[in-house]
Amino acid sequence: PLFYWFGAALIRLLGAIVAPDEVARLTSLLAMAVAAAAVWYGTYLLGRRPEAQPQQFAFGGHPAPKDYGRVLADSGLLLAIATLGLLVRAHESSAEIGQFAATCVVLFGLIRALDRPVRGALFFGLASAALVLTRNFAALLMPAVSMVALLLLSPSARAVAKRFVPIAVMTTVLPLAAWWFAMSKVPGGEQFRSTWLSQTSWNTWIAQPSVWLYYLRNLPWFVWPAWPLAALAAWTWRRQWRSPHIAVAIAGALGAVSLFAFGQPPGDTAMLMIVPPILMLCAFGLPALSRSVANLIDWFALLAFSLFALGVWFCWFAITFGLPPRVAANFARIAPGYEGTFSVVGFGIALAVTLAWAMIVRWRVATRPAVLWRSALLPSSGLVLVWTVLIALTLPYVDYLKTYRYVSAEVAKRVPPGACVYAEPFGLPQRASFAYFNGLRFGDASCRYLLRHRGSTETLPDIDTQRWRLIWEGRRAADRRERIELYRR
Repeated sequence: PLFYWFGAALIRLLGAIVAPDEVARLTSLLAMAVAAAAVWYGTYLLGRRPEAQPQQFAFGGHPAPKDYGRVLADSGLLLAIATLGLLVRAHESSAEIGQFAATCVVLFGLIRALDRPVRGALFFGLASAALVLTRNFAALLMPAVSMVALLLLSPSARAVAKRFVPIAVMTTVLPLAAWWFAMSKVPGGEQFRSTWLSQTSWNTWIAQPSVWLYYLRNLPWFVWPAWPLAALAAWTWRRQWRSPHIAVAIAGALGAVSLFAFGQPPGDTAMLMIVPPILMLCAFGLPALSRSVANLIDWFALLAFSLFALGVWFCWFAITFGLPPRVAANFARIAPGYEGTFSVVGFGIALAVTLAWAMIVRWRVATRPAVLWRSALLPSSGLVLVWTVLIALTLPYVDYLKTYRYVSAEVAKRVPPGACVYAEPFGLPQRASFAYFNGLRFGDASCRYLLRHRGSTETLPDIDTQRWRLIWEGRRAADRRERIELYRR
């Protein structure tokens, strides 16, 4: 419930000024701000430690530890912006980004504890409790395994264990115990508590080869471009793998893999957990990057993101102005009935970001700056370019393809106000859309109306025509394989 508590609190504070659904989206922004701060400060604290310093020059000129830590932290944050797996999740109003933020703070707590055990334990414990309250008890595997692994790997962690571990455990347990006790005292609390507990996924995914094949296929793209740099850092520092800046990343990765094996079912929610340790490790691979590889990364980012952005501009021009006619006809066939409109605001934002990209590319190519984060600049800026242009120019078209707004309106015409609808097998996002757009109220199987959704590969049990009468059938305009049916008892 934690992610929704924050959304509800923001609605209470600002709901009279801004629409509630717009205010609730601020929760995702706040979660990403917390995650970004944890990644930056965690990398900074590791980068300024004596074990992580570069080779000292005989006649001086080497960076100060704090300056070196800052430049590594900047690099890690730029690579976080460039990570493909965060792109969609960071822009959704979903609790998964809250889990990602809590995971980042868990690792930050472990890092902070190396020099400030009490403060680090407080961060670690509160973030562990937040992770459980954002997901379920199975999510406790990640902080627990990470803490134990770091204590086994790093002598620096073992030196502060007596002060760190008791406070970390108490700070984790007390908020959870308080919430558990409070839920038993409110009406309906026992039912909610049992439902939430039943969703705890203690499974043996470790014994299923298909699960690991899923991660092998998807993780390289999900964590691109951070994982090659993290692998380079691990290889470069392989003889110092017990040093905190390597041991913390290994411990965090083991915690995430434990969730892969026993906790969450395979999917991008589980993969989000392994992103923070990789981000904190990949910055240490940049100093070992050769000039030729750095140039290759820059030219690949320059060509790929520039071509993609030009493609988006071309598609937008065809959708909006109907030129060239053949391309415009293809887009019209995909979204029948859509009428493109010119948005001054969207066009202005896309143009400004495109010009900013051109200026960054010119600066990078013309000046060839001797800064450590130069190889992270173009990938992060390019991803910002592509996402912003895509949203600013084509969001109305994409929304027309995906939205349930018009289907919901057709259903609402045939359901009396206040009547409940039993949805089978509609997912939570679809039901939320129907409720948001037209106020449909969903209930259990005793409702008078039944809403069924059938895709191209779904097989639903036959309907009992003696009990139910079909009163409407339709689909979204862009999905020819979809079938939505409304029945009345």
